[in-house]
Amino acid sequence: MKYSNINDPFYQQIQNEINRVEGKANTYIGFFYFIRITQILLAGLITVISGLKKPLYFGEDTILILGAILTAITSIDTLFQVDTKKNTYKLLLFDFRSIRAEFVSEYLQNNGVVSNEFKAGLFKKYERANAYARDLIISDKKPDPAGGKEPSPAS
Repeated sequence: MKYSNINDPFYQQIQNEINRVEGKANTYIGFFYFIRITQILLAGLITVISGLKKPLYFGEDTILILGAILTAITSIDTLFQVDTKKNTYKLLLFDFRSIRAEFVSEYLQNNGVVSNEFKAGLFKKYERANAYARDLIISDKKPDPAGGKEPSPAS
């Protein structure tokens, strides 16, 4: 529920966070699907080439090179934990969007007025989500002993 006519600073900040996290989520989603499709294509190509009785255009080294490329792509995927980060950013995006939805609902129900008490409650959820985002940045720099499986910050 994105409303461009709401000029409240708290709403604008939530929307900015959504835009930022959405960009990161989309990057990891694209990277995830690129890696998976590339892995599938390379594995299939290796299988087909190795099964040919008399490969006209492919030397024996081709299979070795494709296997090395496939190994490198799989290693990059493992190193950067693309799938985990994709899911984590999607979860964080969900949390920010739910905060925004609560704000917009209150805004619409009260004819454009959102009480400071209501904002304070949402701000606590926003702080928890931001703390979770900071934890993400820190975990990008060091291994996560919990395996990246934390509960949603806004719950």
